[in-house]
Amino acid sequence: CFVFVIDTCSNAKEELSELADSLTQALNLMPPESRVGLITFGTNVSVYDLSSESISKSYILRGNREYPPGRLGELLGCTGRQIQTGQQGQAPQMGGPGQEVLERFLLPVSECSFVIEGILEDLRKDPWPVPNDKRPARATGCALSVATSLLHLAIPRRGARIMLFASGPCTSGPGNVVSRLKEEDMRSHADLAKKAEPLFAPACEFYSKLA
Repeated sequence: CFVFVIDTCSNAKEELSELADSLTQALNLMPPESRVGLITFGTNVSVYDLSSESISKSYILRGNREYPPGRLGELLGCTGRQIQTGQQGQAPQMGGPGQEVLERFLLPVSECSFVIEGILEDLRKDPWPVPNDKRPARATGCALSVATSLLHLAIPRRGARIMLFASGPCTSGPGNVVSRLKEEDMRSHADLAKKAEPLFAPACEFYSKLA
């Protein structure tokens, strides 16, 4: 199972285009039964519903917070539903949120490659304006939190891979390692050695928890 997590804050238009081409080629090389999910992020985080071929669907989440599995399931509408057991005279049972995630957000390549390719072709730079004195709001930590919770809901305690494609450091939300203000320099190795970087320890704790 793979989840592609794509940063849309890149300043170079060709970067997103070249990434889309590379991911499309990768999809064509994957075994058809491999499950794939797609998340994009900038200021906010978009989780794509891959079950619809007629129209592109995504859920937009605020990029300044964490999303534990239970909360994410609620926001994505994956809270359990009735399913038929197939046995005569037996009452329907509730399907867990993990089953709904597998049916909508983590589909086999054979079922969703066309949908993902269409989304990748339409990738655009994050639309939120960036003031000249600030860096883009890049919610990398939030996006990874969503990807981790998505996998936890669908395939708990099983192997999977989150593939992050980033064009810069996390500047917004949990796990941020750089201030958005350009007047504040990016940290150096000397800052880390002197423990003079206040964002370092919280970021390490956040990403260690995700891992």
